[in-house]
Amino acid sequence: GESLAYLLADAGFDVWLGNARGNDYSLGHEVLTPSEPDFWAFSFDEHARYDLPAMVDYVLARANEGWNDTTAFSRLGYVGHSQGTMMMFFALSTLGPSFAAKVAHFSALAPVTRIANMRSVLFDALAKLDVDTMFRLFGVSRFLAFPPWLKTISGGACGEFPPACEDVIFLACGRGSPPNLNRTRFDVYTYNTPAGTSVRNIAHFGQLFRRGWMRRFDFGSEALNVAHYGQAVPPAYDLQSIERVPMTLFTGSRDALADPTDVAWLRAQLAESGRFAPGDVSWVAVEGYQHLDFTWGVDAKDRIYPTILASLRRAKYRAADVQIQPAFV
Repeated sequence: GESLAYLLADAGFDVWLGNARGNDYSLGHEVLTPSEPDFWAFSFDEHARYDLPAMVDYVLARANEGWNDTTAFSRLGYVGHSQGTMMMFFALSTLGPSFAAKVAHFSALAPVTRIANMRSVLFDALAKLDVDTMFRLFGVSRFLAFPPWLKTISGGACGEFPPACEDVIFLACGRGSPPNLNRTRFDVYTYNTPAGTSVRNIAHFGQLFRRGWMRRFDFGSEALNVAHYGQAVPPAYDLQSIERVPMTLFTGSRDALADPTDVAWLRAQLAESGRFAPGDVSWVAVEGYQHLDFTWGVDAKDRIYPTILASLRRAKYRAADVQIQPAFV
């Protein structure tokens, strides 16, 4: 296969695929069901503070089964795309050195933190809705999730009329130059994407875009914020508090969601923090790439994945040198 997960597995890595809470593959809960509003009371803040560290701990625990203390893994490699990068950046800025010590290398594809320069037509329309409007329209529930029958219809339609679906993708993510998506796979893409999230998550993205800030979710009133945070204004994410982890930032010149200007700002924040040594943060600017080219692009296997593979091979996972390393995509 030409997908990153298969290429990593072929290279000898133990590959784990993470799922963000609330998508089609992550609807389980110990006490709640998806029919209850409390199930959907989360945004990327909970993804970063609770879900990501839980996944990292689980992968390391499973990877270490059968190894002794001398040969056990203490760190893993992490590859994130879009919101997956946001989860890691915010986790590294809030969870302290004990979490950062578990990450050997971070490959950030189309990294998202500040989205002040986002140019996506579709997400711009969603972002301009305030929280009260979104909850009034959609309820405290799931968003961007579709029943299987509709996915089958949309997948079939995209298989028959790929240019129309390609235009929708470009409205959301930017138009690659030249277009780099495999049209023969559009039926598969549209059946599985989008996979769903919470209304609160989309509302939180909207707050970041409209206000130009990076803070935890604003509940819409000083009283509610005080109840949740002990202060009237939600706490800020301080990117200059990101712990030192070797990382590579991949940015596309045609990315409408992770605009190169915002990625350059992120890079500056890391540089100004004083936490990183020379060579800790690499920067790969990919001419012509839009947001999804990093994962769906026909030539990603040639332009992107070799760099990721080389970085993961150089990373230090434990003192002893072994052939199989854990990688979390």
